[in-house]
Amino acid sequence: MRPTVDRAYAHAWTALVLTALAGAVDGAGFLALGQQFVANQTGNAVLLAVSLSGELTGRDDGLSAVGPLWSLAGFSLGAVAASLATRRHVLTSFGVPGLLVAEVALLALAGLAGSTEPAIGLAAFAMGVQSIHAARIGLAGVTTTVLTGTLIALSVNLSGNRDDLRSARLQAGVWGVYLLGAGLGSVLAHEVSFSAVCWSAAGVAALMAVAGFVEDRYLRARALPVGARRQLLSAPRSQTFRLTGLLNRASRLGAGLASRPASAPASPCAAPRGPRRRPPRRGGGTRSPRPRGARARRGGS
Repeated sequence: MRPTVDRAYAHAWTALVLTALAGAVDGAGFLALGQQFVANQTGNAVLLAVSLSGELTGRDDGLSAVGPLWSLAGFSLGAVAASLATRRHVLTSFGVPGLLVAEVALLALAGLAGSTEPAIGLAAFAMGVQSIHAARIGLAGVTTTVLTGTLIALSVNLSGNRDDLRSARLQAGVWGVYLLGAGLGSVLAHEVSFSAVCWSAAGVAALMAVAGFVEDRYLRARALPVGARRQLLSAPRSQTFRLTGLLNRASRLGAGLASRPASAPASPCAAPRGPRRRPPRRGGGTRSPRPRGARARRGGS
């Protein structure tokens, strides 16, 4: 029997690191970008509503709607683009770790943009991609960027069974690392710059992407027979992509065959079928055999 791998909890450590990363970028953005959030879009919705109400009523709150709009638009576009790129019928062999590669590029560009509105949009775009990454690896109640839903899931799981308490420990850890990351990010943004925080976060995300590629290759190899497993692990990268592509096709074919209704197997105790009988004549009766000597006697008479 092949060993099973709980991929959700195998990726729990990735979720904790990425949550700390989101907290660092959020804390640095709030301090260096005019009190704007790049990951926590609930806060941006409140800031946008307060600034718009101040504009309509003539109240001077010192808030602008430009920053929240950049953040909300960037986050939404990033989430939609990442979701479309990892749909089931277009998902490549390493599609989910590939989202972290996109996040690395976006955070690096946000660092180059400095403390401007495009930096808010690019950083928020990266956080939207990261949210879809958390959804694709299948961690219930953990998005790595928004903590309100995590707090609700934590409260529910505290009164559940053993598996629920296991999830609650992960969700409590997510809260802790987010607070730690936000504090460290604000310190680094104050002492250095927002760009330094973005580039540091990009480096961490790059390490997580490499770990994701390695883990995905290892988990695929464990699901194979011994001979194919050795061939996959020892193959060059170009051959690895071809092998994993063939494995994906085989798994889809197997899933299609499994979904077809199977015919009932013949019972080993079933009686053997006898010879086929001819149907009766139209007259209804059966033809009686003629005696052998009848034709001879008829001819002699």
